Amino acid sequence: MDEHQNFPKLEKLSIEEGRLINFPCFMSSMPELREMILENSVIAEISSQCATAALLFPRLEELNMAGCNSTEFPFFLSRSEGLRTLDLSGNKVRVIPDWF
Repeated sequence: MDEHQNFPKLEKLSIEEGRLINFPCFMSSMPELREMILENSVIAEISSQCATAALLFPRLEELNMAGCNSTEFPFFLSRSEGLRTLDLSGNKVRVIPDWF
């Protein structure tokens, strides 16, 4: 069993001021996740290897990636139709995708 499958019912994840460099692909297997707080976690890259995550955050309502130093728009939001709150302030994102 993969370690990330231990939290299939997790609804809130907070890794504020963490030392993440890349978006962790293991987080893509949290289908009940409604709130994700990654504020000031210095996520510079959101790997396309985690593309399946777009299908696995269907209930995401709030995403806080303020101050993460990210240069890319979070790809997994393409399928998060229930998203109500998004904070990408303090990042270096220059392009908002057409699908958003």
